[in-house]
Amino acid sequence: MSIAADLGAGLIGAGGKCLGIGMTFWNQITGGMLKLYLLDNPASHREAFQMVSTGPLWSAAEVIGMDLAFLYFLWGWIRDSLDIKADFTVENIFREILHFLLLAGLILNLDLIINESLTLSALIANAVSLNAEHITVREPQGLSAIETVEPDFRSEEYRTFLLETYGEGADAAEGELRDSYRKAYRQHLERKRQQENLEAYGYFSSIYVSLEKDKDTSKATWLFSGVICLIAGLIGGFLAIRCSVKMILTAADRLFNILLCIPFAPSAFAGFAGGRTFEDRGRHWISVFSAYLLEAPVILLSINLCGVLVREDLFYGLFAGSREQSVTTVLLRCLSMVIPILICTEVVGKARDFVRGILGI
Repeated sequence: MSIAADLGAGLIGAGGKCLGIGMTFWNQITGGMLKLYLLDNPASHREAFQMVSTGPLWSAAEVIGMDLAFLYFLWGWIRDSLDIKADFTVENIFREILHFLLLAGLILNLDLIINESLTLSALIANAVSLNAEHITVREPQGLSAIETVEPDFRSEEYRTFLLETYGEGADAAEGELRDSYRKAYRQHLERKRQQENLEAYGYFSSIYVSLEKDKDTSKATWLFSGVICLIAGLIGGFLAIRCSVKMILTAADRLFNILLCIPFAPSAFAGFAGGRTFEDRGRHWISVFSAYLLEAPVILLSINLCGVLVREDLFYGLFAGSREQSVTTVLLRCLSMVIPILICTEVVGKARDFVRGILGI
């Protein structure tokens, strides 16, 4: 190969590796995020959860909630009691006190209610998430070797292959048995060459094979192909990493908001003691907390739907009608992997707005 061909091959390899780094980052990081922030119960993050639900912070929140409940109760009762003779009856007093006692019991047991709600949310999320692999991008597939060369069946490598695969005495086989051994050795060498191409050129190994097979490939074609593959690999890898970070931040933000909501639960539920406008505080807290809990199933459903586009190469089928390994079709394959990732990230980012719209927040 000429210097131009070597340079073009190097650029193709660099582009393929850049794209591979981005896709590996997407597969590994978002796969971990899926379990850590969405499928697991938020209570499994023990240190953070215990700080807001069982520690001194929660005890102080319960005390404040009970005090506010008593104040709201008196305020609401005085506000609604226009006729002392009609309202301050034994029946009304008993009903109001019973209402306050039930609410106090609810506030003191909010930690149990929150724990069960988080468990239910995790169960729904696990039911929606059919398989964590739905989010992953396919690894580059095996490719045809550059050229088919008849192996040397008298080499030491061939004898080592027979010994490791079939045991001692295999090199003395004759007839059809010998032919089957040689066929297996050819397949072994083919797979080995394929793996070498994949390791060297990654997602763009097919374009290298295509150019190398064509003996009439010009220097300009090598350089042009290398530059295009490098640019596509850099852009595709960068977009994949950016989308991965955005997905992680979205899921981590949900977990943070859930933990942030929990200490305010007693104070919010205290509003039910005062009735009327005071109840809006409790209703709003329930709506916001429910939105955060339902956000995980919506995110996972979006991932599953968009993951179909990634796993099944649907976009590649729309963009390229043939499977010929050329610059155009390989770059379209790159595009077919990046576009579903961008769509998935955008849909996940809108999951919160979707849930809030349903709950009317």
